[in-house]
Amino acid sequence: MSVDVLEYDLLMSSLAKKNNAEDAVSMSRLLAVLVLTAAVTIAELVLAQVTHSITLLVLVHQNIYNVLTLVVSCVTRAKGEDRSLKNTFGWRRMEVVGSIASLVFLFSLCFATMIEALQTVFHTSHLDTMHHPDWIMLLVGVHVAVWLVSFFVIGGYSYQQSRAVRQGKPNKQHARPEETDSACCSFMKKTRVADVTRDLCGCVFTFLTSSLVYYQVVTEDYSAYLDPLISMVYIVFFIWTCVPLVKE
Repeated sequence: MSVDVLEYDLLMSSLAKKNNAEDAVSMSRLLAVLVLTAAVTIAELVLAQVTHSITLLVLVHQNIYNVLTLVVSCVTRAKGEDRSLKNTFGWRRMEVVGSIASLVFLFSLCFATMIEALQTVFHTSHLDTMHHPDWIMLLVGVHVAVWLVSFFVIGGYSYQQSRAVRQGKPNKQHARPEETDSACCSFMKKTRVADVTRDLCGCVFTFLTSSLVYYQVVTEDYSAYLDPLISMVYIVFFIWTCVPLVKE
């Protein structure tokens, strides 16, 4: 192996370590976002059972997936920083394996909810449909507030999940030595519209359903079909946004 090849490998390795250090999030930030996300997930789960909102239930499933990925990230950081462990290769890869397992669990929940939505569409006469849409809209506002906290603390849920999946892949895009951007500019450059859309699509669909029911945009005969139909669109759209993450 030539000296030029060795120098290139060392350069790429040092740049990859630098990028990983810049993308790393402290344990305290992950725990803070985890606690807030878990709290709003429990509140949404309780309200979904009270209001019988299928769209809100899908949003709960998405939040459960976010909680699981955050838990795996916290465990990975804790074990990775443990100096008493001689072999930490498995713990570093646990974040990738945990992301895949969480996605499989999420898809199973979405499949079960899709069946429930289809049953509601064809049996609206004797099934309890969504009510208290004003409560749901208030909770969606709280959800958006928690997401804003996660966005400014860890970059958002989807960004954290994408970073966990890509951590084992070499980063081909490296900043030039002469480029010196501010922390804000660097943060905004890493933010992708697809990640923000994936995080907030559930809030949009849930708020849309609640608004249509609350303001009685359609007649009472068709109002019962809004929640299951929009929830099915939400499930399909959300799974479609997960495809790039699965490919990575």
